[in-house]
Amino acid sequence: MKKFILLGLAGITGLLCCFGTARLRRETDTSGQIARLSERAMALYSHGQFDRAKTDFLAVRVSLSRTVGPRDPATLGSRNNHAAVLFAMGDFAGAEAEHRSTMNLRDKMLGRLNPDAIASRQNLAVTLMCAGKYEEALLHQRCVESVRRHLLGENAPKSRQARRLIMLIEDAMKSGKPGSAPSGFGSSAVLRA
Repeated sequence: MKKFILLGLAGITGLLCCFGTARLRRETDTSGQIARLSERAMALYSHGQFDRAKTDFLAVRVSLSRTVGPRDPATLGSRNNHAAVLFAMGDFAGAEAEHRSTMNLRDKMLGRLNPDAIASRQNLAVTLMCAGKYEEALLHQRCVESVRRHLLGENAPKSRQARRLIMLIEDAMKSGKPGSAPSGFGSSAVLRA
């Protein structure tokens, strides 16, 4: 009887390993396809082909949501990339909605002090500034600056960058004209978040 149970378990274990290998191979193939699609979207984006990049980034997002889940960091990164394309196309309302959703999920999943969550908040601040929503942009960017100063120190490059963006938002607010994404911020920086 004990031999039968041991042999039975060994057979089940072998069967699970076999299915596990097939599943892993299938997931690897899928992740390879997603990676290639993401690389193509990045290339299209960098060449200014935003409509095609938008389609590919959306496909990456949908695929990642199905394979690893909608709250996985990779899926949230793909949402960030999709928002960057919307931003580059001048669709500030779409970019704002996507950045806001990504920021809220990253805050919830990773914590408000996580570098990706902080980057999402700054991406939202830049988008809001460019849309002329200065008060809210300033609120988010002051939060970014405070966290970075606390975590990294007063003179850390990212802390200085955060202070510089606060000044740019304040200048845009005084002029009354929607700000444009300053050098080092906006859509190109968004893709790295």
